[in-house]
Amino acid sequence: MAELRDEDFDLASVGFSDDELRLLLDEAESPDPSAAADDTVPDAPADPVTQPGDLWLIGAHRLICGDCRDESVVARLFDGAKANLAITSPPYAQQREYDPSSGFRPVPADQYTGWFRAVAENIAAVLAPDGSFFLNIKEHPEDGERSLHVKDLVLAHKREWGWRFVDEFCWRNTANGVPGKWLNRLKNAWEPVFHFCRNKEIKFRLLNAGHESEDVVVYAPGNPSAPSGSGLLGCGADKIAGIAWPSNVVEAKAEVGL
Repeated sequence: MAELRDEDFDLASVGFSDDELRLLLDEAESPDPSAAADDTVPDAPADPVTQPGDLWLIGAHRLICGDCRDESVVARLFDGAKANLAITSPPYAQQREYDPSSGFRPVPADQYTGWFRAVAENIAAVLAPDGSFFLNIKEHPEDGERSLHVKDLVLAHKREWGWRFVDEFCWRNTANGVPGKWLNRLKNAWEPVFHFCRNKEIKFRLLNAGHESEDVVVYAPGNPSAPSGSGLLGCGADKIAGIAWPSNVVEAKAEVGL
């Protein structure tokens, strides 16, 4: 780079930013003899071209390019750390086209549970004892009915792989406004998110989910003030102040506020 500059070559034409050029020229003029032995994780470039095995530092976060089914890849990414929360949205079974050069091939529905087992094992290996794992996936229709491979996957987590099945969230995606017409079913407007953990004692920050309200409905079947048979307080004209809690239906709006 220094030689090109000395020959009046236009360094801006090589595509580097001014900061990148300054850094390269400083290194060329004052090389660091220990640079070759430096094994720290580099910052991600502005326009990265990533190859399998690349590990990037993005602020306080680490990003690796690799197969999440590969134990060594996941172990290198975490470097001994534990995750309090794991979220994954794996590929649909043979329902999407992927870049053939990536080496990934769509997984047939009847092989999906076996293929995913390594993913679940690697998550279990890095998950904190009180951590949670959320799995977002929805089955596709085939030959006029829904495939059961997602149901098989959920059952395998519980019955074969030692996970606790905590809950199922309904993710209502309001951004998915594409109309559809099928002979025997309606269009998808939601996806399930399955909540798993390894131990009974998990971090569940319930107080962070609620908010104070002057109009709260409370389920109190043992309260004599509750209407007969309903067990609900705060319905109708009777207003109750307290903490309003959400349900397990999560809505994703199309608008994004910054």
